[in-house]
Amino acid sequence: MAIPVVITFNNNEYYAYGSIDEANKYLSAKYGSNWNAKEDDTKKQLLISATRLIDTYSYAGAKLEANQPLEFPRQFRDGSLSDDDLVKACCFEVADSLGTSGSTSGVDTSVLSGIKSYKVGDVDVTFKDEATIEVSTQEDIIKAFLGRYMTDIGGAKIWL
Repeated sequence: MAIPVVITFNNNEYYAYGSIDEANKYLSAKYGSNWNAKEDDTKKQLLISATRLIDTYSYAGAKLEANQPLEFPRQFRDGSLSDDDLVKACCFEVADSLGTSGSTSGVDTSVLSGIKSYKVGDVDVTFKDEATIEVSTQEDIIKAFLGRYMTDIGGAKIWL
């Protein structure tokens, strides 16, 4: 399916970089994802929110169609096009992250499941033996997937 897609939520139409069916398929293979346990309305909100977050960044090239509603697909100076599958994957990963963290602050609260015990006075935290902590934000995800298309990463201008 080409991007963007239209998602109907609360009798309104919104654009997103992927459909619920595509996200279900993609995220069903992701270890640790609880995407499939979510209701369809929640999934719609997450996909719409992820798309909006992706579109807050500046990207090289130009929109493929001047009047398209979203930042992707894009065409670059050399005539190449952005990779729709990469943009969709980014959208699904960001949506999943938003659904896990519960906020656009981006901190994945699932790291709390690795805590064995904690104490508030003089802070004393003990982690389970097998616990690992990986904290990534939605910004990290977007940069990992779409950084090659961005015009400004950490102050450096990128020209494609």
